[in-house]
Amino acid sequence: MGWFTRFTRFGDMHLVYGQERGMSCGPSSVAMCVAKINKLSRAEAFIPEQRVRALYARSEGTTAEFLTHGASGAGLANTLNMLNCGRWSCEIGSPVEVVRRMVATVGVSSALSGPTVSVRPVILGVLWKGGGGHAVVVDTIREFRGKRYATVCDPWDANVHVQEIDELGFHYRAQRAKYSWDGPGTNEHKTLDARGGVLTETRKRFEYDQPGEGLASVIIFPS
Repeated sequence: MGWFTRFTRFGDMHLVYGQERGMSCGPSSVAMCVAKINKLSRAEAFIPEQRVRALYARSEGTTAEFLTHGASGAGLANTLNMLNCGRWSCEIGSPVEVVRRMVATVGVSSALSGPTVSVRPVILGVLWKGGGGHAVVVDTIREFRGKRYATVCDPWDANVHVQEIDELGFHYRAQRAKYSWDGPGTNEHKTLDARGGVLTETRKRFEYDQPGEGLASVIIFPS
């Protein structure tokens, strides 16, 4: 797929990458973190998912295809460490520990403090109820009326999802973006490609096959 800009009601603009394959949420999340950290620097920001997959394979010493194998948290952290965006670590812990690490790393800002420009994103490994998992990126946490909300950049539907954080754990609900809370542009996405000197618009609709719900149990963060 490609890159999309999404906006939330907090006035933040989020770069979201739509994953290219069914099992490539991990590499897509890596690409998003690199872009979010390097967008204001001279370092390379927008890297292709294919390159991330190649670096991951090198770091893990494997040629496993993401179509049939998911990515490990340690492998994604090692890949980020090869992409000139700081030092990254992976922790697998209790839901409470993951939330604490996420809040401490990303930071919390008031909903009325204005747009956030510089961020410290994290990748969360969400374990679905019933099996399987998914990688997403959280790049901002806002506080509004005594509650905290994480902005989740999900590569599956290339959109943002604002969801409340429970101090006992972060329960991510994969569902269609809501106009009243998440960014506009819900499920229909457009991207422009220059091919043979002709600018072509392509469209694709993203919908969750079965809306999932899971608990964040893995976190990959800049240390």
